[in-house]
Amino acid sequence: SDWMCHLDDDTYLNYPQMVKYLSQFDPREEHYIGFSPTADGTWAVDTKRKEMMERAAKEGRPLKPSISISTKKDGDVIHKDEEKEGVVRVPYGTGGSGWCLSRPLVARGIDTFANLQVECANIAYPDDVSLGYVIQEKLGGPKMKMEPRLNSHLDAQDFASREEAMQQLTLGSGYKTEIGKVQPKSMNAEAIQTADEAAKRKVFTFASWRGKSFVDEKTGRPPDDDDPLGFRSLHCSLYPDHCSNKK
Repeated sequence: SDWMCHLDDDTYLNYPQMVKYLSQFDPREEHYIGFSPTADGTWAVDTKRKEMMERAAKEGRPLKPSISISTKKDGDVIHKDEEKEGVVRVPYGTGGSGWCLSRPLVARGIDTFANLQVECANIAYPDDVSLGYVIQEKLGGPKMKMEPRLNSHLDAQDFASREEAMQQLTLGSGYKTEIGKVQPKSMNAEAIQTADEAAKRKVFTFASWRGKSFVDEKTGRPPDDDDPLGFRSLHCSLYPDHCSNKK
C-alpha cells in the first residue's frame, strides 16, 4: 500500500473521494496530511509537561489542561506562549478528522511509530499531537498539509448541497457540547477555550445539507437504532447505487 490513513471510529470515510485525492500526490515522497482546528494547524507542546504533571500529582493538586494559544492578528498568527521555555509548536492532524502518511514516511519512522504509546506518555499529550511531535521533532519529517475537507464532529458540517458533501474526504459523527455544533474551520484557540467553558449539554453533530438531515429533531440523534451514527443513511444518500435494497 502507498498510504497509511487513520481516523476515529465515529468518522465516516468517503473512500472514493479519498482515493481520488491521494492520487494527486507522489507516493514515493514523504507526505503528512491532516487537519487541525487551531489557527495555524499547530499545537504548543510543552516538553516539560510530564515533569509538571508528576510534580502536581505529588503535591496533590490538579494540573490545568494544556491549551494551544494562537490567535490571528492582521493576517499573522500570534503565539502567546512562543517565548516559554521548553515549548515547541508542532503540526498535527486530529484523529477525529483523520490523517494520512505516505509509505516512505511510515517506513522511515516505523520503529518510532511502533513506540508511539511510549512517546505519548513521555510528553503527556494525546496520540494525534504526539504523532505530529514525533514527525517534526524526532524524524524531521515534512510539514503537514492542511486539508479542510477532513471533518470531525467538532466542525460545522452544514453543507450547501449534496454535491458539496460528496466532495468531503471524511465526515464526523458524535456527541459534543453545544458549542461544538457550530465550530468553523477557522476556529482558533480562544474558540477551543470557549468550548471547554461551554455548558455540558450534549448534542449530536453530523453532516447535513439543504433539505437533508440525518438527525431526528425530537430525539436529537439518528432515527434508526440499527444505524446509531448515521453512517449507513449518509452513505446511501451519497451513493444510492450502493444501497438499492436499503431504505
